[in-house]
Amino acid sequence: MRRLTYYSVLAILIGFVLSCGKDKLETKPSLKLKGTSGNHVAQGQQFFIIYFDYADKEGDIDSLWVKKIRHNERQITTIRDSFWITLPSLQVPKSEGEMEIRLNEEEYVAAVSPNGEPDSLTFKFVLKDKAGNTSDTVNLPDIIIDRGQ
Repeated sequence: MRRLTYYSVLAILIGFVLSCGKDKLETKPSLKLKGTSGNHVAQGQQFFIIYFDYADKEGDIDSLWVKKIRHNERQITTIRDSFWITLPSLQVPKSEGEMEIRLNEEEYVAAVSPNGEPDSLTFKFVLKDKAGNTSDTVNLPDIIIDRGQ
C-alpha cells in the first residue's frame, strides 16, 4: 500500500513539473520563417510575400526590421538596404500567430542596375516589440530579382 502511495505522489509531482514547462512564450519575441512567394521575382511583380510564425508573451510586437544584402559580383550602390516595417495590421494583441509581409517593388529591389542585370540577394528580418525586445535574426534563402534586359 505504501508503494502505491509513493508512486501516486511521484506521478503527481512529475505531472506538475512537466505542466509548468509548457509555457513556451517568452518576453523576447520569436520569429520563424514559414515560406515565401518564391525564390525568383519577375520584373514588375507587385509584391514579394514572406510568411512568418511569431510569438511574444506580452503580444506587443510593433515592427519588423528588414536588411537586404546584395550578392552580385559587380557592386552598385544599394538603395534603401535596411528599413523598418511597422505592424499596424496586428491591432489585436496576440501572443502568437502567423503574419504575412508584402514587400512592394520599392522595398525588394536592391539597386539601380543600368544594364538590367538581375539582383541576387538575401533578406534578414528581426521582430521588435514595444518594450524594445528583439527576436533572433531570420535569414531568407537567396532570391533573384529579374530586371529584364
